[in-house]
Amino acid sequence: MPWPQLDDFRWAIQNPQVCFTDPDLKTGQVVCDKFGQPKLASGNFACAYEIRNGNRRWAVRTFNREVTDQQRRYLLISEHLGAVGLPYIVSFQYLPQGILVQGGWYPIVKMAWVEGRTLTRWVWEHQKEPDVLRDLARAWRGMIGALYGLQMAHADLQQGNVLVAPSGELKLVDYDGMFVPVMHDEMAPELGHPNWNHPKRAPDTFGPYLDQFPGLVGYLSLLAVAVDPELLDRYCNDDNLILIHADFVNPNDSEALHDVRKLKDPIIPRLAEALIVWCDREVDDCTLEGLASGGWSAPRAAAAPSKAAETAKPRKPVKPAPAPRSPAFAAEKKSRLMTKRRAMIAAVAVLVAAASTLAWFFLSADQTRHSAGQAGSTSLQPQGGTAKQTAATPSRRTDARNQVGTEPASPQGTARPAAGGAREPTDAELSGLPPRTERVRGRGQAGVSSTGPLVQSTNTFATTHYERSRQREQQGDLPGARASLDQAIALDPKYSAAYTSRGVVRQQQGDLPGARADLDKAIALDPKGSDSYNGRGLVREQLGNLGDALADYDRAIALNPNEPTYYRNRGNLRRQQGDLMGARTDFDKAIALDPKYSTAYNSRGVLRRQQGDLAGARADYDRAIALNPNEPAYYRNRGNLRRQQGDLAGARADYDQAIALNPKDSAAYNSRGVLRKEQGDLAGARADYDKAIDLNPNEASYYRNRGNLRREQGDLVGARADLDKALKLDQKEP
Repeated sequence: MPWPQLDDFRWAIQNPQVCFTDPDLKTGQVVCDKFGQPKLASGNFACAYEIRNGNRRWAVRTFNREVTDQQRRYLLISEHLGAVGLPYIVSFQYLPQGILVQGGWYPIVKMAWVEGRTLTRWVWEHQKEPDVLRDLARAWRGMIGALYGLQMAHADLQQGNVLVAPSGELKLVDYDGMFVPVMHDEMAPELGHPNWNHPKRAPDTFGPYLDQFPGLVGYLSLLAVAVDPELLDRYCNDDNLILIHADFVNPNDSEALHDVRKLKDPIIPRLAEALIVWCDREVDDCTLEGLASGGWSAPRAAAAPSKAAETAKPRKPVKPAPAPRSPAFAAEKKSRLMTKRRAMIAAVAVLVAAASTLAWFFLSADQTRHSAGQAGSTSLQPQGGTAKQTAATPSRRTDARNQVGTEPASPQGTARPAAGGAREPTDAELSGLPPRTERVRGRGQAGVSSTGPLVQSTNTFATTHYERSRQREQQGDLPGARASLDQAIALDPKYSAAYTSRGVVRQQQGDLPGARADLDKAIALDPKGSDSYNGRGLVREQLGNLGDALADYDRAIALNPNEPTYYRNRGNLRRQQGDLMGARTDFDKAIALDPKYSTAYNSRGVLRRQQGDLAGARADYDRAIALNPNEPAYYRNRGNLRRQQGDLAGARADYDQAIALNPKDSAAYNSRGVLRKEQGDLAGARADYDKAIDLNPNEASYYRNRGNLRREQGDLVGARADLDKALKLDQKEP
């Protein structure tokens, strides 16, 4: 049975009395938005809903995909957390048969509801309160020390998994990837958020050290914002604080780290230097112990350990915890052992956590003496509706990665003619959308819109509508996102970020003239907004204004030369114009800036196939799939290449996988129909062509392929009707 989609879970959860067996949830009510849909907080691997039952509230987490060994891991995590009693942990219960969806039972995590703000949202709200930020930094430091003291790690510290309660207490949620001592010889089930984790983190790096690197990232960021609040305006995109993955890959070239190191502060530049050195170390070498002993202070140019680090005594390896107790032990003996274990763990925790906290305090004690007057910057984030509206430095976080590149209809000099006149899909067929409708914004594995506003609004209500629109866009609710942006603009007609976002939404809805008008307005309000130029370039390209589109991409790159998406978009346009060398240069640059940018590999694979480099194209498609195995277009493209090379079985497997990932992908059905026709399976080909046309009745090539098939089957009347339809659709194209 295929794993349910997001809409399947959202539909099922609207009937708690049917979908749940847990008595608290079964008799509760799901919290909905004003449209009557369950409120949703989504992440890479799970989604969370709020259930209320009287005065009690729970968060119900459903999983976006099946995870092997999940129940065993949660039992081990639960046992360990129950023994140590950390104040940062929220009580939870893993229910393997938690929710009924389409006749099948699927696991959920039932967790006590935590009232609070996500870390990034809380920092925005207290941006101009340096003392409050330093208090949170100290609390953060204590939390990291306590976790390491217990030889455990949350393993996915990031803005969405850390909540700040109204009291200022830190609470951790999402324990899917947590490390506890009994897992010492296991592989990591996930790698955490790239904007927070070590660039060398891999599945085999799984241990109590995993929170140390993101711990330093968060601590440094909080202290830096306390001194210079404008760092948040320049670098925060709600998917980070002030640093992202690219800063860790090339720390010496990082604009953000450069700005942090310039701060006039006795501690912050030293912490930034430590982070730079850590980026070149192995993951398990990055610990608070090494930081406190001076092992971080190597010269940047040499990127080698300092003398202090070389002479420091090596850390003692973590002694693996004993395996879980056998159920065969008598209940009384198990109880005595558990009591003794709790006492020992608690004692060790106090000692090690105290030592770790002391080390951090050694490095940052002077921070407490800084006054608010040393912040030296004016915030652009609205604070009680009093902030001055000002143009900010263009954001670097302007990703457009949630849509994918597409292949040309026939690679030059390399395409094998399809049997019976069937043709390969066009760009529009392969994407299932108008050509290259990449969203302007949204770094993140789920394609979440994440770029922060370029110009903030003085109207807090406008800002609220803007934030709501981004959440709705993330959930695929484009009409709802559009309505929220309309309200934001009505409240603040000079809100440039809202115009940019509405242009993106209109583009996705097919309203290209409206999208163009909004992006023109955004550029007029903020001429340095690189995202706006990138978005207008996409719209102009769809409108056929290729020269103007190229100029917009050039301008976006000039304003922000470190954003890989801009190069990828320009590369697609250059390929379309026949500038294959320029396109290759752009795709290579995008990959150099972000070696995990799957769509750039896919686009370069398209180009290589067009140039006849089939081995290079295959390598790029394989890499794209390895980085993002859930994107159907990558399988379609690789399937077309395999069919061209004569690997029909491999091509069929790729087309089947594309359809399994997206059963509404008309292009995949059409491609599989072409393959089936080549294999002599005319009935199967006819079924696939029928399905493709049913899903997308406006694509001429589908009718042409079915018409040719009907002619071979002797259905001349049907063939004539299909070919006439294809001709009419072709004539409508510009």
